[in-house]
Amino acid sequence: MNIKEYKKAMSEVTINTDNTKEKIEHYIGQEKRPLLRYKKVMIACITAIAVLLAPTGIRIIGVETIPDITLTVQANSGEPNTLSEDPVLLTKNYKENMMVYSEFDNGYKTGSMNIDLNFKCEGKDIKTITYSLSDKEITRDNKNRFTAWFVENQTYPSDFQIDYKEDKSMYRAQYFDDITKVTKIIGSSYTVTYENQNNMPYGLEFNLTQDDAGNLKADKFTIRVIITFEDDVTVEKQILVQPTITEQSINSNWFQIKMHLIN
Repeated sequence: MNIKEYKKAMSEVTINTDNTKEKIEHYIGQEKRPLLRYKKVMIACITAIAVLLAPTGIRIIGVETIPDITLTVQANSGEPNTLSEDPVLLTKNYKENMMVYSEFDNGYKTGSMNIDLNFKCEGKDIKTITYSLSDKEITRDNKNRFTAWFVENQTYPSDFQIDYKEDKSMYRAQYFDDITKVTKIIGSSYTVTYENQNNMPYGLEFNLTQDDAGNLKADKFTIRVIITFEDDVTVEKQILVQPTITEQSINSNWFQIKMHLIN
């Protein structure tokens, strides 16, 4: 076959072009399918993670910005102290309005110390603040098993009589000439709304122990602060509380309390 005959034979070959475009797109689609499948899997994983994190109130870094939060604490009638990573000396070496209740004279080696506190949290779009010492329930009957608990110190007329059976939150009364001081147990935690913080001057009471030489000791403990925003997202802070007895005498009650943030 010479070159002229070859060209003539090739010109007579019929090529079927039906659905050629669709076939080409089909094969291209086959090549892209693994990549498309991979993208779909990634989208599904990200969606699942978002669904799981949403109920927990965790803010994803880079997606949302956590607003600035300022925590302050005020002891008795003192000045508010801003809490940070640096320790704040909450009380000086005096016993003003800080009561020690002891059973040392009765042969027991335990007692407790009571102080009025007012925590305050400042920031934008905050709905509630929860302060927690333990996940377990603390009552007036089991409080001595714990390091610390929240209380409410109230003042009544001098003729007030405490009814322990009627009000199971009351567990102590001190009678003076003109007033009666009553301590009620709040428990392991309490929650306040952002607007109502100034109306919750709760107190803190913590256990003391005494060794054979008569020296007093108070263990350190942590307060969890759970801040809930208007969108139900939560942020947690932790406050380390360090009570220190500076004079080893139950009669003088000289001590210090330091607090600072640990996260």
